[in-house]
Amino acid sequence: MPVRALQEVFDQKSLVITAHRGWSVRFPENTLMALTAAAGLSVDLIEFDLRATLEGDPILLHDAVLDRTTDGCGSPHDYTLQQLTMLNASYWQGSHHSGHRRETPTYANCPIPTFEAVLKALSGRIGMNIQIKEKTPAFLERVCALYARYNLYKTSYLTLDDFAVADLVRSIDKDVAVCVLQERSNIERHVAYGCVACQPRRNEVTPELCRCANAANMPLNMFWVDDGPELEYWAELGLSGVLTNAPDVIQDARSRIVQGAQ
Repeated sequence: MPVRALQEVFDQKSLVITAHRGWSVRFPENTLMALTAAAGLSVDLIEFDLRATLEGDPILLHDAVLDRTTDGCGSPHDYTLQQLTMLNASYWQGSHHSGHRRETPTYANCPIPTFEAVLKALSGRIGMNIQIKEKTPAFLERVCALYARYNLYKTSYLTLDDFAVADLVRSIDKDVAVCVLQERSNIERHVAYGCVACQPRRNEVTPELCRCANAANMPLNMFWVDDGPELEYWAELGLSGVLTNAPDVIQDARSRIVQGAQ
């Protein structure tokens, strides 16, 4: 089945489900294992984070340091790609908000993946929400080059910290689809900038924000919800989608909502 375009995904009538760092409540976050498992669930999008190695190669890692999720320590900027791929990335078990660090890895072989490895494995199967954790032009150029090489323009987007970084991305490649995490409640600014979606936090989502976003045809993709029964509240509020660490739970909840509406 071909990858659906972002417009088709966000135009669907049911809530869009984005697997946050993959199926991260069950598998090690930001690993090929977690992302592939989420894609196997047929979620709508997968989300992951990119940071730079010593050489500037994009790798998957959320934190600024390696300590929580791997057997390394300190910044990935201090490690070569070869050194980083020798680390084990399965020390954190559970979601980002309620998990814990294990004394031993969950899996004997669970490396930190490169951005390109993820694209090779999954860009032909599912759309991606790619959160960029670096702001240097050189790193952004590498990310944009891979984005172009794998022709992600219609299916995937970069999520950026602020509009200044988004400007840098657009100076490199004006056609890259973006989502910006600055002023998440300012729908007018996101619409004017041409963002593909807006990603508000839970505490920022209000009935008024949903009304404004829906009137402007700006998808609201909220971060985050893992509780199935809670999903109905957010759906009724008018959200377009949610990021979740438990995509299996949220998929089941979405199915119940859809069935109840029929």
